[in-house]
Amino acid sequence: MKIALVTAYALPEQGYQDGPLYRSLIKQGHQVRMFCSSLYPKWAKQMRDLYDKPLVEGITQLDGGQIHRFASRQLPRDIILCPAVAKAVREFKPDMTYLNCVNTFFGSELLSDRSLLSGVLFISFAEHSNQLKTALSWPVSYIRKVLLGTAFFLIKRPLSRKGIEASDAALCLTPDTADFILKRISHGRKREELRKKCVLFPLGFDSNIFYPSEKARQLQRQQLGIRDDEIVCLYSCKITPRKRLDIWVAAMVASMQKVKKLRAMLVGMHYGDTESDRTQAMIEQSGFKDRFICLPFVSQEKLAALYNAADFGAWYRMVSVSIQQAMGTGLYMLLFDNPVVSHLIVDPKLGCYFEEGNFNQFEELVVKTAEAFAKDPELSGQRIRSERAEINQRRFSYDALTKRLVAAAKDPVNAAAHLSFK
Repeated sequence: MKIALVTAYALPEQGYQDGPLYRSLIKQGHQVRMFCSSLYPKWAKQMRDLYDKPLVEGITQLDGGQIHRFASRQLPRDIILCPAVAKAVREFKPDMTYLNCVNTFFGSELLSDRSLLSGVLFISFAEHSNQLKTALSWPVSYIRKVLLGTAFFLIKRPLSRKGIEASDAALCLTPDTADFILKRISHGRKREELRKKCVLFPLGFDSNIFYPSEKARQLQRQQLGIRDDEIVCLYSCKITPRKRLDIWVAAMVASMQKVKKLRAMLVGMHYGDTESDRTQAMIEQSGFKDRFICLPFVSQEKLAALYNAADFGAWYRMVSVSIQQAMGTGLYMLLFDNPVVSHLIVDPKLGCYFEEGNFNQFEELVVKTAEAFAKDPELSGQRIRSERAEINQRRFSYDALTKRLVAAAKDPVNAAAHLSFK
């Protein structure tokens, strides 16, 4: 099958959806070409130590497939304009086209005349209500929300509606995404008509990288100076004001006061960046700085090793692809109870939720979990981690996700049924 992956930004070496989808489809024997801009996303400045070379325009070979990068124009709100990409995709004559994050406008010209594009067309939406969270206080946060809503209505609403109508299925990255989009673009009977094409197709992880490894665990803990009896709570993210790292630091410090063997690991620091430096200052002043492990952005392979070194993870406010990656290693998870992550923990052995915004409950859960792991080392052992990882691999590994995608492409009339996620 010839497959075109169309995405505004392509960083195949990172864990965002485009790279693992690309590699998994190639591994299944498909002819895959990724069509993308030659731009870095604005948030990549936080990873500039990993990206010190310009992206090359034109077609390059990578891992058995092709990457075709185009000169493009970058506008605010991650809107990327590149009329040339639609012609190139049509000339490729794909059996399946995956138009990723349609509201970036990259490749949106493919929707103008659906008959010109061969094969099936899947589009994806990444928007969700959690993105409206901000570190700003009222009334600035309210004004920002109104402005973003107005901008969506004027600019992205027509494209969202056209995209769903033209597609064989609209893939939604979180359980909250379909409602978030549909209530902004339609109502009544039309909304229900469009909803029939919307299916949950979540972010996943590359199981060739993210898997349980006792060897990686022992090596990383030794290198980081973590004793065998210490319990490590990990959080990995791009450090921005919206993440409210002050909440995380406060919860970790309060929990450390109650559990002497607890340590906290934070991955994603970029020294010289205002928010990272502010977070580091809070840790330095906490009185527990020796029990924090702060690390910069690292490669996926290194990140997987760090996940293995930890005992449990705690994501307390914002959704992130790093959640699924951590789950790939069998890491026990504490998550905030919100529709954007409601599909992740389906078995008590995988982790548990706390009431969103209830940070006292979050702290209590960190303490309870740390004490349980300290009491029973088997919870961090290879057997139980492998059991968790096996459940997560069946649901979120890109090998499993792409098989469903291909099945849907072969039977487009029943695409939604093939893609249905439980």
